[in-house]
Amino acid sequence: MLPSSLQKYLRDEREPGTRILVRLMEQGCDIIWLLSGKSNESSQEDIKNRRIKELEEQNQKLREGIFTSLNNSAELQKLINSIQAKLPKNR
Repeated sequence: MLPSSLQKYLRDEREPGTRILVRLMEQGCDIIWLLSGKSNESSQEDIKNRRIKELEEQNQKLREGIFTSLNNSAELQKLINSIQAKLPKNR
């Protein structure tokens, strides 16, 4: 958002449209409070639950990535051991 646009919102010269409200909501802003000045507890709960779900999904992806990395490391170590076993022994 351009600073000039933000200033118009802050001076009540402009009201946010649907697109900006959706973007603010996606970032965790309580748009009910933003528009009315009143807190909406169910809205806050929805935002919190949505954020928890996002974090759980990120956590799952990270766990899968770690598992894949560990699995790849184990496979690589097996390959190294196999190659070393085939090399002539130095005396």
